[in-house]
Formats: sequence, C-alpha cells, structure tokens
Amino acid sequence: MIGNSAGRAFIGSFTSAGGRGVTAAAVDRDTGALTVLGSTDAVPDPSFLAIGAGAGGTALYA
Repeated sequence: MIGNSAGRAFIGSFTSAGGRGVTAAAVDRDTGALTVLGSTDAVPDPSFLAIGAGAGGTALYA
C-alpha cells in the first residue's frame, strides 16, 4: 500500500549486488526509526524512486 506517503520511506537498492530492490518502511515520527514493512525485487536495480504527483500520490515509480 502506497497511499499517503507521510510516515513512510521507500528505499531502492541494487538487486544485482544482493539488495532487496524496493523496501517500504514505516517512519516513527518521534524518533525517526524505520520499521521494514516489506520489499520486492520485481524491479531490477531500482536506484531512483519517485512518488507520483497525480492520482493522490498513490504510485511509486522506480
């Protein structure tokens, strides 16, 4: 779920180097601590991520 990106972090990493691909994490607003929510390696080497401006920011582009 992308939805409202407030309180979420999306992290891209190189799958060719053993990374998880795209990882979604919850951000604790008080401490800044990240809690991994899940990841996918469906997109190879997603080193650049952007949340879509249209449709209420419900798309993540890699």
